[in-house]
Amino acid sequence: MGKNIMWFSILFIVLISLFFVCAGFVMAVNVSTGPVSEVSKPIVQQDLQNSGNSFNDPKTVNVLILGDSIAKGTGDETFRGIGGYLTDNLKNYTAKDITVSNLGIDGLKSGELLEQVKSGSLNNEIASSDIILISIGGNDLLEIRRQTGSNLENAFKEKQSAYIAALKEITKKVREVNKDAFVVFVGLYNPYDDQGVNDYAQFMSDWNHATSLIFIDDIKAVFVPTYDMFKLNMDRYIAPDNLHPNSTGYQMIAQLISRSLEDVVVNM
Repeated sequence: MGKNIMWFSILFIVLISLFFVCAGFVMAVNVSTGPVSEVSKPIVQQDLQNSGNSFNDPKTVNVLILGDSIAKGTGDETFRGIGGYLTDNLKNYTAKDITVSNLGIDGLKSGELLEQVKSGSLNNEIASSDIILISIGGNDLLEIRRQTGSNLENAFKEKQSAYIAALKEITKKVREVNKDAFVVFVGLYNPYDDQGVNDYAQFMSDWNHATSLIFIDDIKAVFVPTYDMFKLNMDRYIAPDNLHPNSTGYQMIAQLISRSLEDVVVNM
């Protein structure tokens, strides 16, 4: 009798253990084969959070140069232009690598730069930039110098109005793509030794002033004037074409830009 009770007890324990083992197996299968979306969703969210929304390498300062022949570096006999000298200067402020993408085009006008920006063809370059340098407007204003007659002032006002509207739209579009980049605008200089012809010098002064006002309230932008520097050093800074800067002129422009960027680059 005692043996029968013992066997029944052993059998009962075995059955109970088998029940819990089977129940645990069923639960494990349910967990491992549960809805895919519930398991993968948190992982996808985490991946998106880690990827961020910036193209920038934290070890690199990316500089983008847009605009006309001054942006491109035309006239520099060493073919370095603003970008080449700016790279050297900025290395004094940071241990990061400096990369420059120069998209300057000879003869480009403000309306044409606006079309480039509006088309979206520059979006990747703008989005990945820490510093965006713009030189534009010289070719717009040059058309005024070639005009004569009593309607010259009206022609200037029309040209300036169209230019300011285009530049405002350019900066707006740039900010829509990249709100964090620091924008540098290079002011115009007068390469001609004819200060009184067609009141061109006065037109340029008004033009530069109107341009500077566009950036005056933007804490991430600066207008860099070059007029006075060139006026006092025409024989040293102008290339043989009597229009563009030579290597020394570009070095001096880059130096002015670098001074305005020192605190910006140090804190990048």
